[in-house]
Amino acid sequence: VAEAVIMALQISRGKRCKVVLSPTLHPQYREVVRTYTQGMCIQVIGEDAPLGDLGALAAQVDKETACVIVQNPDFLGRLYTPAEMQALADQAHAAGAQLVVSVDPISLGLFTPPGEYGADIVTGEGQPMGNAVSFGGPYVGFFAMKADDVRKSAGRIVGQTVDIDGKRGFVLTLSTREQHIRREKASSNICS
Repeated sequence: VAEAVIMALQISRGKRCKVVLSPTLHPQYREVVRTYTQGMCIQVIGEDAPLGDLGALAAQVDKETACVIVQNPDFLGRLYTPAEMQALADQAHAAGAQLVVSVDPISLGLFTPPGEYGADIVTGEGQPMGNAVSFGGPYVGFFAMKADDVRKSAGRIVGQTVDIDGKRGFVLTLSTREQHIRREKASSNICS
């Protein structure tokens, strides 16, 4: 989620300085956003909005807003309807802001995918799809965005391919030059 904030700031080219966080976004995600953006000239708001009131979040969006971040289903287990999420996306986009949605990947087997209601960036924790950490399973997050914004994403994009012998392999499919030769201008130095 914090990398999504940084990406939204990159998309706005640093001209927007406000981030609207839902109070029902996972508390650890909110804390990481505050930690990542510490020292940056941004204003994090929205955490005092009434719980579950997407209209109150949307009312805080203006021309200074880089992104609005919600979780669906939220930390309290509330599921927002596609119509509610579409309304939030429309209001965010009308102001020129990005809609960031944090999801549980298992929920997407039943519920409307965020891209269908206008999400620009989608993040989530992939652990529910693997073994428990106590069994040596992976700990992984996922990060998806619209194709037009992929060059503003953090880190590097690794894709799966097949080698000359037909064996599965992973290759670096997208990496901006700033990641290697102009590190001070890189949007992030994490790996994807």
